[in-house]
Amino acid sequence: MKWPFGRKQLAVPVTPVTTIIIPQSSFDNADTHSVPMAVVDFVNFVMREAMYLRDEIPNEALLSYHVDYYLAQVNNGGHGQFAGNSGWQEATIVDIQYGLLAMGLDEALEVFEGLMLFAHEDPDRFVAAAEAGGFGDIDPIIKDLDDRFFAGPSMQILAGNDHWLRTEAPLEIVPDTEHRARMTALADANPMRGQRSKS
Repeated sequence: MKWPFGRKQLAVPVTPVTTIIIPQSSFDNADTHSVPMAVVDFVNFVMREAMYLRDEIPNEALLSYHVDYYLAQVNNGGHGQFAGNSGWQEATIVDIQYGLLAMGLDEALEVFEGLMLFAHEDPDRFVAAAEAGGFGDIDPIIKDLDDRFFAGPSMQILAGNDHWLRTEAPLEIVPDTEHRARMTALADANPMRGQRSKS
């Protein structure tokens, strides 16, 4: 039997990644950014290099990753910059909302849900603020959210993220000398890696 040209490759079942692999030195480091940063590195690798999909990696990794992204964006240029740079992607927004909730960061969650409410109730004005990206005349609603964020949450999120990861996330802590090999093995274990990297 001859296969027709241009036949579609069939998807192969992918075994989900069940742990978040980080190096021992990151876990041992008392700096509250050390473990969240190791998780950011993990997510970047498994999604961009190893080509796993969202539902194939631990949800805790994605929540932490996007909470850290929110913190970095707002610290750098306020909620206007975050809204613009994030593209207001639904998955990102949901991850941040549930991440802040899971971490018990009530004040930060209240501010973030204020931004969500702005986007829902006045979408045209919200889009204008997002397109401004934190530059020029800052919308009063964005200014208020920024002020509330920098009054407390900006100094609480990192420690909250760190504590939650250390106590609740499925971390797999490996010796630094084995970390690269373990990550490479994850990539090699994804039977869809080659096909997805071409699409």
